Parts: sequence; structure tokens; C-alpha cells
Amino acid sequence: MNLVSILRGNGAGGVGNGTFAASVTFTTGLRPVGIACADFDHDGVLDLATADNGGGTVSVLLGKKTGGRADGTFAPGVAYPCGNGPYALTTGDFDGDGIVDIAVTLDIDPGAVTILKGIGDGTFGAGASYPAGSLLTGIAAADVNGDGITDLAVAGGAAVSALLGTGTGGIGDGGLEPAVAIEAGASPSDVAFADLTATGAPTSSPPTRPTLRT
Repeated sequence: MNLVSILRGNGAGGVGNGTFAASVTFTTGLRPVGIACADFDHDGVLDLATADNGGGTVSVLLGKKTGGRADGTFAPGVAYPCGNGPYALTTGDFDGDGIVDIAVTLDIDPGAVTILKGIGDGTFGAGASYPAGSLLTGIAAADVNGDGITDLAVAGGAAVSALLGTGTGGIGDGGLEPAVAIEAGASPSDVAFADLTATGAPTSSPPTRPTLRT
């Protein structure tokens, strides 16, 4: 099914009770396998993006409002070409303009990462792709080297690859340096950032020097 399901949390007064309402579905592109959530049009309402593995697209579904508040529904998805085999998504400001962008892995061989730059109104420009290994699945974004520029890590094949963001003066220009592969055992499927050595470096805001974990 080419759908994304939303299960709205139940509760009262802004406090959830741990249960959920019946799912409500919204149409995406062909065979979605990855999903990310961010405010792509800067209206204070969370939006969705899906990696449509069967269609070679990323679908963006903008969140709707009722009475000035998010109502848990979404506009029809708008598909943006990103290359063959999109699999996993993450978001970040890769070009330093204050607008959320999308990065998606491609699980083809050889694989790549495609960055779709946000325009600010919920739409996205043409994607730029960067070689990043083979059969890529997981992806995560953080400032790996503490220069204030968002970097990426991807999992695939038998490695985790780091792609440092390019730019000057702590401001990214939307590009990525060539991938550097780190052996990670057979078939890593996902990647995350965390301060596993307890150095005290934050992982949610720059500068950070987190450890890669598959």
C-alpha cells in the first residue's frame, strides 16, 4: 500500500494517556519505506516526508491546521525525484540558509545520498547526489567534526560512511565531501549519533563530535 498511517495520541489538557486513536491514512508515492518529520514550510505545523522506494521519489505531505492549530491531517503528497531506490531519510539545514532540507539514501549499487534543498514554503529544489557506498539503508545527520556544518553518516554494504558537509565560516553550502568508509561488520542497516564515551559533547546542537553507531 502506498500510504502513511497516523495514530493520534489520546489524552486531555495536553497530557497523553498512552493510548491511540484508530489510524488515519494518507497517500504517498510508490512503496514508501522511510519516513521523516519536520516543519518544511515554517508554519509551526509538522510535515512528513517519505522515501518512495518503488518510485524513485521523496513525497512531502504538508500538515494542515484547523483554528490555527495542527489537526493531524495532511495535504496530498508532492513527489520530488531523488534517484533510484530511495530508502531512508533525515533532515537538516545543509546549506546554512535556515530552511530545512532532506537527505535520502539510495539502496542501489553503487549507492548515493541525494540532498533536496528546501525552498522554505514546503517545496524543494532539484536533488544533488553524492556517491556514498553500496546498498545504502540508514542515514543520520549531525555536526561530526565540530565546524558548525551539518554532516551525514550512512549505513550500507559492510561499512558506515561519513560525508562531511562543505562550507566556510561554520556555514554549509549544501555540498558534501567524498565519503569516508569505516568498517562496520556485515550488512549494517542503520546508523545513529550518540556520546557513547561520555565526553559531554552534545549531540543535538553544534559543535559536536559524536560516535558513530550501527
